[in-house]
Parts: sequence; structure tokens; C-alpha cells
Amino acid sequence: MDKALKAQAVAAERLSQIDSRILETENRRAAIIDGRLAGKRDPAETAELAALGLDREALERLRQTAVTEVDGSLPGVEAAQRDLVTVETEWQRCQTEARHAALLARVRAHEVALLKAVEATVAAGRALGHVRPRQSWMPTADLVRVVGGSHA
Repeated sequence: MDKALKAQAVAAERLSQIDSRILETENRRAAIIDGRLAGKRDPAETAELAALGLDREALERLRQTAVTEVDGSLPGVEAAQRDLVTVETEWQRCQTEARHAALLARVRAHEVALLKAVEATVAAGRALGHVRPRQSWMPTADLVRVVGGSHA
């Protein structure tokens, strides 16, 4: 993205410089014309006026090229911005997946401990004469809700 932004900035700066030169040329031409209208006649200014006209034409061609460069650089900036959004979205997804994997590993460790505790509780219940495991231990309604899929 930095490369695209730099290319766009360079093209925009070039266009700005050309616009400044056009403005200088037009200001000088206007000053000469105002002087001539006021009756001031300087042969050197006559030649300068002609040269300024040619300069203006050349600068206008350069300006059109610069405008094309600026316009051409915009898709590169926009593509870089889209790529950045895509990469940021993927980065967020990777972070979420990593967080999920870490939490799942913790849940699995707790699940192993819970299973061992439930097995020991059921065995102790059998020793007390419990026929069915649910007589010794039943998951809470919250655990059933979460594991059963009704958890929002």
C-alpha cells in the first residue's frame, strides 16, 4: 500500500507543480496584456507574450499527462486498501481461531477431569446401591443447556 500511496503522491505533486507553472504563466500573460491595454508597449514583452502562449500549450499537454497519471494511480491505492481490509479480516479470523483452539484445549482438559470425577462418583454410588448412574450424578440444567446446543 505504501508503494501505491507514494506513486499517487508523486503524481499529485507533479500535477500541483504543473498547475503552479500554468498559474504563473497566466499571471505573467495577464500582466503584459494589462500593460498593453494601458498603453505600455515593450517589444521584449511582445516576444515574451508569444513565448508564454507556447508555454501554456506545452504545460496544458503536460497537465493532461499528469492528470492521467494521478487517475491511473488511484486504482492502485484502492486495490491496496482492499487488500489491507482483506488481510485485516483474515488476521482477525486467525486470532479468533487461535483463541477458540486455546479455549477448546482448556475445555478438553476440564472435560477429562470431569469425566474422571463423574466415574468416581458413579462408582461410589454403586457402592451405595445406586443402580443407574443418574442416581449418583446428573449434570446441572446449565450444563445440559450449554452442551445440548440451546446455548445462545
